[in-house]
Amino acid sequence: AEPVLVYGNYELILAEDPQIYAYTRTLEGQALVVICNLTDHDALYHELEWPLRHEHLLLANQEVLPHGVLMQCVLRPYEVRVYRVA
Repeated sequence: AEPVLVYGNYELILAEDPQIYAYTRTLEGQALVVICNLTDHDALYHELEWPLRHEHLLLANQEVLPHGVLMQCVLRPYEVRVYRVA
């Protein structure tokens, strides 16, 4: 349902973060951010280039409470979120 996930350009973000694996996929003006906490501890996601909006949350493996625009958030252990971004 999301061609950007299959065919979009992949770009790793937060490459130096020891807990979070995060990347973007972009295609024809569309962009998604995928954020994964790969540890059994809370992890701080902080990225100024890609603001996250609750109404653009496409997928999450844990409940995400409604929120405004976020430039950072704490991911719970093994939490994954996928957001559509501008």
